Order: sequence, then structure tokens, then C-alpha cells
Amino acid sequence: MCSLFSVTIDNCSTNDSVISLLRMIIERKNNISFPLRGEYFHIRCGAHIINLIVKNGMNDMDDTISKICDSVKYVKRSPK
Repeated sequence: MCSLFSVTIDNCSTNDSVISLLRMIIERKNNISFPLRGEYFHIRCGAHIINLIVKNGMNDMDDTISKICDSVKYVKRSPK
């Protein structure tokens, strides 16, 4: 007999299908129901979510950072 409360994985859409299948197999094979109706069986990885947010923010800022770098280069090349 083993205990399993939750599984933590990244946000890949195929993982949703795998988790559903895993949950169904565990319930059928062991004739059990999950605690809290399995509401917390699939936990998305917080670090992965934060990484996606930061990457998105960095992509949004990439153009602005390039413009700032170009402006600094222009000022440094200008005569004193």
C-alpha cells in the first residue's frame, strides 16, 4: 500500500492528459478516491510558472533595452 497526495510537474499541456490518465489508473487499480476529490492531485510547478513570467517580461523589455544601449553608444561616440 502506498500513499500519494499530489504530483508536481511543469505546465506542458500533455501533462494534463498524463495526469488524468494516471489518476484514472490509480483510482481503478486501487479502488480508492483521492483526498479532497483529487483537487490538489496535479500541482503546477511554481518555479516553472515564475520562469515563464520572467521570460515573457524580458522579451517585452528586450526592445527597450536595445534602444537604451544604442542611445548610450551614440552618446559615447559623440564629440565632447
